[in-house]
Amino acid sequence: MKTFEYKTVNLNSDNSILGGKFICEDVDQAINKYGAEGWELVSVVPSNKVLGETGNLILFFKREK
Repeated sequence: MKTFEYKTVNLNSDNSILGGKFICEDVDQAINKYGAEGWELVSVVPSNKVLGETGNLILFFKREK
């Protein structure tokens, strides 16, 4: 039976009060960094700030133990 371990990574948007702006290259860099360590991206969930603007992206990874 396969067993997995999991990792959660929080990516912040720009430093504006409302947030909501992500640079795709920064997101790619984070995903590729963990991918090179054997982590598989499973899901991405936005975390909202004031007025529904996206403040963070929460990345969920898994890899086999």
